[in-house]
Amino acid sequence: MANFSQALNTDLNGKLTTAIYDASIAGWVQKIQTHVLSSGGILVPLQLNASGNMKTAISEALPVGNNNIGDVDVASCALPVGAATAAKQDTLIAKDFATQTTLAAILAKIIATPATEAKQDTLIAKDFATQTTLAAVLAKIIAAPATEAKQDTLIAKDFATQTTLAAILAKMIVAPATEATLESVRALLAGTLTTALPVGAATQATLAEILTQLNTTGLKKIIDPLPVGANIIGKTVPVDADGDEKFTEVNPAFTRLTSSIVKVVLVNSVAIATTDTYIGDTIDISHMPHINLKVFSTLDQQVKLGIQVNKMDNESSPAYLHRWNGTVFETVNPDSSILSIANGVIYDINSRLPELNSSKISKIRIIAICDVAPTSGSLDVWIEGSVS
Repeated sequence: MANFSQALNTDLNGKLTTAIYDASIAGWVQKIQTHVLSSGGILVPLQLNASGNMKTAISEALPVGNNNIGDVDVASCALPVGAATAAKQDTLIAKDFATQTTLAAILAKIIATPATEAKQDTLIAKDFATQTTLAAVLAKIIAAPATEAKQDTLIAKDFATQTTLAAILAKMIVAPATEATLESVRALLAGTLTTALPVGAATQATLAEILTQLNTTGLKKIIDPLPVGANIIGKTVPVDADGDEKFTEVNPAFTRLTSSIVKVVLVNSVAIATTDTYIGDTIDISHMPHINLKVFSTLDQQVKLGIQVNKMDNESSPAYLHRWNGTVFETVNPDSSILSIANGVIYDINSRLPELNSSKISKIRIIAICDVAPTSGSLDVWIEGSVS
């Protein structure tokens, strides 16, 4: 049995009692239970109201501190101001918020190292076009820019290709006349063309009279066709050292273009297939006072030409032709790349080397080289000119 540390009260006769004697009422007063056990087994003190009666309902604030009062059934409790109502929570439930799956998919799309604040500051510092600048650009654009249909129309046009323009460029001389140069020529010619003829010069009337004499007198009119058959007109035929005719229809290098113009082949469809130097035959053209050198290539690589000639005033020493570039004379050899020939275009070399027009040439030889070995095509070089 448990022992307690407190003893019961005693009366005059020494009897033990749990009551206490109250002198104000001259009697014994039995103490009532001041604590009860809660449903949780906790000893809870009973409360009295201001009249000294036991409280049967909690109507006053609990004292400060921990107040273990056991289980309490709350019939109703008002929500604090601003608390979410069931209606508002239903509204939130009805919202189409992103699910965990969707957020996971978005996360997978984000790069491993997205932009940092420092990088964003770097972008902010960039001098990007402002709305004002873009508006100014927009103001410059025409009201009706090209439509896709109009662009398709342009695409269908037969504009010159890069290849065609390159061929035209190859035809042009290195230093074409500038506007200033032409103006200088015009200034030099100003007044010259209206200068009176020198004393003794033939007048229009004199020339007309001569023409009448040629057409009406017993002189042979040079515009009349020759009679049918052989017509020996006294023109000599050039021969080689063995006495054979140099330019005849049986000569593979010879083709008569007209009655007075012949074609002499220097390089006949040579298929260059290496980067080795090609050296053509030396051809005697001493009986051609005026020549026009032409080149045509179907090689799939550019070919560089050199032109060696023997001039009539120094036939024993072949030398390369030269070209004036405006400052110095350049030697036209394969290493100089002055004559770089592209495929598919007939080149008139005289327009690029005026020396061919003024020099008296007795022999000529073509030298060619490709920096990259061609895999197809051939090279043709020929001369067109009259035969004396």
